[in-house]
Amino acid sequence: MNILQDLRFAHRQLCRAPGFAFTAVVILSLGIAANVIVFGVLQGLILRPLNVPHPDQVMELSSSSQAYPIYSYPQIRDVRDNNTVFSSIAAFTFFNVGLEANGVSRPVWAYEVSGQYFEVAGINPFLGRLLQRADDVHPGASDAVVLSWPAWKSYFNGDLNIVGRKVRINKRGYTVVGVTPEGFYGTEKFFQPDVFVPLADIGSIEGVDTLEQRRTLKESAIVRIKDGVSLPQAQAVLNAIADRLKKEYPTDDDGLVFRLVRPGFAGEFLGGPIDEFLIGVMVLAGIVLLAACANLGGLFALRTMDRKREIAIRIAIGSNRWHIFRQILVEALLVAIFAGGCACVVAWFALTGLANWHPPTAFPFKFLVLPQPSLIVVALLISVLAAVLFGLLPLRQIFKTDPNEAIKTGGIHASAGRGWALRDLLLTAQIALCCVTVTAAFVSWRGLAKAMNMDVGFNPTGTVRTEFDLGWAGYKPEPAASFQKELLNRVSRLPGVQTAGYANVTPLSLEGAP
Repeated sequence: MNILQDLRFAHRQLCRAPGFAFTAVVILSLGIAANVIVFGVLQGLILRPLNVPHPDQVMELSSSSQAYPIYSYPQIRDVRDNNTVFSSIAAFTFFNVGLEANGVSRPVWAYEVSGQYFEVAGINPFLGRLLQRADDVHPGASDAVVLSWPAWKSYFNGDLNIVGRKVRINKRGYTVVGVTPEGFYGTEKFFQPDVFVPLADIGSIEGVDTLEQRRTLKESAIVRIKDGVSLPQAQAVLNAIADRLKKEYPTDDDGLVFRLVRPGFAGEFLGGPIDEFLIGVMVLAGIVLLAACANLGGLFALRTMDRKREIAIRIAIGSNRWHIFRQILVEALLVAIFAGGCACVVAWFALTGLANWHPPTAFPFKFLVLPQPSLIVVALLISVLAAVLFGLLPLRQIFKTDPNEAIKTGGIHASAGRGWALRDLLLTAQIALCCVTVTAAFVSWRGLAKAMNMDVGFNPTGTVRTEFDLGWAGYKPEPAASFQKELLNRVSRLPGVQTAGYANVTPLSLEGAP
């Protein structure tokens, strides 16, 4: 009952000072929103495991001798055939292909996966079936292709009769056998493939069959650990397999290492930098919240000084000082709750926009940071924490108030020196925190500007690039070479064109070495 009375009293006090209430809510909502947004990104990318059954049993193989966790297919096959700790192990890679369906040809990204890939994932299909071991026994063993749920919705309008439909991938005929469930985007959190095809068909899809080339490092490996097997036990088996392979293939497998790492971000290649980046952003978001709390603490301290005569009169007629402080703390909590609600709305829209944003790259990057209901709980907890941080500041003023002196002086000069000392301290803290934040922002902006204008070894000004893949159109090597030469001659003769050329890859395109 007393709490309800304090809430009504706090509401009346805020309604009497709408300018103060609005300013306090805006300041605090910005600080809370920054922290909620960062937590939403952290939850979506780091805290939330892969959307597969028993994700703690799914691990990725990585090596300390190279940055990106890739192996040759024979190396992965040796682990698959000589281990006793994994229930399934699969190789996978991705490739840009041409998908023809319903009279339309479009570029899509394909996961080329070995036969145990969906066993590792442990998921059930939304429609039809998923790829199986029999689909990957040898090249051409199966014409099965599995669509991802987003590709099924986008390219086939969610056709429930899609199973059995014929499509063409790089001019090779395939039959749609299933659709993955909604929410499954493969085993990399940042990468959203459109189709899944057997890895055995890599030769017909990419034009070069590298599966039996032991020195060609191209495939990643993901494993599911058996029930009852610990990570140290699994790692010991991998170490034994690596030692044996180095003895059997001293030239090709010299320095071979298998390590179990958390999947989702290409092992530690992206996982480490992403963790460090998010930690830095979380620190900055915390500084923003502290600056907002310092600002509000100063406002509440000043507001308490302005109400000193009111507080003195209430003390003089017998009111309990703790009760007065509780009312002020409830007022701070009410401001924080309103600010937390506004912050939730801002964070919800920000995270939704980030989840729908596609970076300006050909790679199908996807930020799986859609807002979750748990953000409301986080916003509430941060709001309560913020309310305590700035709501406790008037405590000393309330308990140091002398009713007789405050009533005689009208509450203007009583304890003025101490009041200003507290406000000066809060102002100093706020300025220091803001300086740190602004400096970090300018340093980051300067680094970005330098990165965008750094010397990359060539001048991209006036350069235009277009992409085409003659393999999608069924060209053989000799006709493709003739087509490229003819195209180059025609482009070179266009008005305004100084030079023209073509290549398999372009600098800084992230498409591998030429």
